[in-house]
Amino acid sequence: MIRRGGGGPKVVGAVGCYRRAGATLTLGLATPRRKRALPLVLSKEEVVRLLEAAPALRDKLLLALMYATGMRVSEVVRLRFWDLDFDRSALSIRQAKGRRDRQVMLPASLQPLLRRLAAERPADGLLFPAAVSGRHISTRVAQRVMARAVQIAGIGKPATPHSLRHAFATHLLEAGTDVRFIQELLGHLNLETTRLYAHVASSAVERIESPIDRLLAVRDARARLTGGAPASRPVGRMRLELRAVGPTSAEATLVIWTGAAPVRLAGVVVKESRPGFYSIDLPPLEAWAAPMQRLSPAERVRLQEPEFYERLREVVVGRFRALRAGAVFEHGRGSLRELPGRTRT
Repeated sequence: MIRRGGGGPKVVGAVGCYRRAGATLTLGLATPRRKRALPLVLSKEEVVRLLEAAPALRDKLLLALMYATGMRVSEVVRLRFWDLDFDRSALSIRQAKGRRDRQVMLPASLQPLLRRLAAERPADGLLFPAAVSGRHISTRVAQRVMARAVQIAGIGKPATPHSLRHAFATHLLEAGTDVRFIQELLGHLNLETTRLYAHVASSAVERIESPIDRLLAVRDARARLTGGAPASRPVGRMRLELRAVGPTSAEATLVIWTGAAPVRLAGVVVKESRPGFYSIDLPPLEAWAAPMQRLSPAERVRLQEPEFYERLREVVVGRFRALRAGAVFEHGRGSLRELPGRTRT
């Protein structure tokens, strides 16, 4: 095995120790080559779509922090409020990979939300607490959050939370940031690990238009014009319940009839952040896990498709505006109106 270069990592490691001890080896040992695959990087447009697609506020903040700071998923889920230094716009990552501490930037765009959350929770409180008291969400939950947002955003790449770390480094490199600063932010010991992002960063070669692109431009334009969106599929019969929780916000519950008993998906919050601007916030996916088990597999898939969330956003915001305009919106009360027929959302 050694002569044919088939030594595994343990054999190679043992030989390394043997050499460091001062011994001399004369065996024809071939060290196995490591695969150096290029990282999967999301474009800036895809990152925007991803953050917009995350339906829950917690999920948006989780994904935004990973992209904005380059943190690993295992690092972001363990963050506590005392790790945030608003005065210095810095964020401390404690006992990261290799048991080393480091600091990264605290994005100015996220500070208003983080300050509001910090005022409501203790200094040692977790940014992303789990349902079990005193514990943070697992990396598996963060991976499911990412997978859900990727699906809703319609991103065809097999992106994972680590793809946001890759995007952070690549986009900084494309903006002209020194690779040594990026190395410090990522916590890499070896500069060559960081240099790998230079192979996927945009370059002058990528900006050169291929002749075939110009040749087929007209045909591609025709294809886009003639292509149609797939027909949406219904998810049973629905009703929307609205309950006021403040002068500019309400809580919505989606009631779905697919069998004998209705399935209730609660916790959807609609807000008017400023006059004429509305937003909705969905609970984390695990909050709907139990009621969604009563739906068929096809219906569960349908509820996580981008078209469903777009339609739900339109209906919730439209109903909220109509109720407020009709002066029937009072604190603690709402209007129960059934969606017409088998709502196609």
